[in-house]
Amino acid sequence: MERALVTLHLREFPPTQRPIVPPPVPMDARPIARAMKRDQLQGISVFDRKRRRDAKALARTRTEQEVGRQEQLRRAEHARRQSGADTWWHALNRHDTDTVMAVIEAAYEDNEFPAACVDVGEGRSRYATVLVMFGPPSLVPERKADLTPTGRPTLKTRTKTERNSLYAAALGSTVIATVKEGFAVAPSVQEIQLLALRKDSAAATAADYVTAIYAARFSRERFRNTDWSRVDPIALLLTAPDALIKRKGSAREVVPIDLANEPGLQALVEHVRKAL
Repeated sequence: MERALVTLHLREFPPTQRPIVPPPVPMDARPIARAMKRDQLQGISVFDRKRRRDAKALARTRTEQEVGRQEQLRRAEHARRQSGADTWWHALNRHDTDTVMAVIEAAYEDNEFPAACVDVGEGRSRYATVLVMFGPPSLVPERKADLTPTGRPTLKTRTKTERNSLYAAALGSTVIATVKEGFAVAPSVQEIQLLALRKDSAAATAADYVTAIYAARFSRERFRNTDWSRVDPIALLLTAPDALIKRKGSAREVVPIDLANEPGLQALVEHVRKAL
């Protein structure tokens, strides 16, 4: 379980591509031809060869006309759908607020830890603001698999420092994966502003039920061509621009950050608290 939590950042997310609407499949003209032939021959005696020959010729002509009409309608429908897809693609690339937000929201729907895009705009660069709801320290089990001196499997209690280190690594891995996915699906976004919140049902007070534990900015340029297998998630948390994180005591426990000088982020926290 804990290994899965600290390797989320190794996942690869395919970038959004311009949608191509498949062309209509070739029509099967046979049902139309049968219907036309049946209609034209109706009421004509099998012995009236000339009329039947003329009726069959007319049926072929009308079949060609009907197939042409339907194919024209199908081509027009395909063009309409491709135009709609292109309109969406252009909106995504020109950083249309609603389009970018919807794409990121859809990408985050299946994430291990809930995430949401709460703002899209243009400042220093085209940005998106993302919230991640992370779990409490109890995510990391108190005990881990180990071996006795004789080689028998056992469970060993983790130290507080070990648990806190794993928790911070899991937070970092989650942050990286969330940012990577956002950049992958929204090509116009050049910077992701991320705020990680912690929801803890074991909190002693209402104010501690939802707290901010991390905030930072991440540029697309920094994430480009990175060998994620060589990245330390905790180091990335600490070195990101405008990073806010607090680790307390010798055991390096991740504790809530002070947002007194960040009214915008504090407002987001309050909004989430009221919504839960």
